[in-house]
Amino acid sequence: MVNAALALSVVLAFGSAASASELAMTYTGSGSGTLNGVAFSKSDFTITVSANTANRGQTVSGYNCLPHDSAAVTIAGLGTYNIVTPTRTIEENSGNNLSVMAFELNWGYDLIAIESLSPQLPKWDMLESIPTLTGTGELIQWAGGNVNTSAGVLVFNNAFGFSSTFDTGYKAVPEPASLSLLACGTLALLTRKRK
Repeated sequence: MVNAALALSVVLAFGSAASASELAMTYTGSGSGTLNGVAFSKSDFTITVSANTANRGQTVSGYNCLPHDSAAVTIAGLGTYNIVTPTRTIEENSGNNLSVMAFELNWGYDLIAIESLSPQLPKWDMLESIPTLTGTGELIQWAGGNVNTSAGVLVFNNAFGFSSTFDTGYKAVPEPASLSLLACGTLALLTRKRK
């Protein structure tokens, strides 16, 4: 009977390995601005975010949006800093294969917009990774957004028409319930082995 219960717990632990999807997204471009009140000249930047697809929603305009679990910015010559102000990614699709990926504050200020003509991306459901988008970038609305980082307030100056990319990566992350069940099965195995 103990062996049957042990086998059942192991089967349940591995058989119920439903997973949440974690997307890593990267925005690149170049711009000038201030960090904690200190000006910096035009520099390449990379913003890297992580988001759980289970949290996908829609904006009031009907666009898909994905709140970020974490975000960080790397500015060439300055360093890498965590972005602590809540942000999200939205996908604005006008229906003619022009996709606009936007990094924005959770309450709707677009901060980075990347326009890309992509015939393979008529609409992105934000549930899986997509090919890299290369297009024209815009830095907008940073002055009014109060984007707080681990090094102070970051403000990029408005800029238009620079080369920019948006990239995604996908990895499956086991749900906490599955991990707990796996731990129970392992504990049962260890207990059984001691007897």
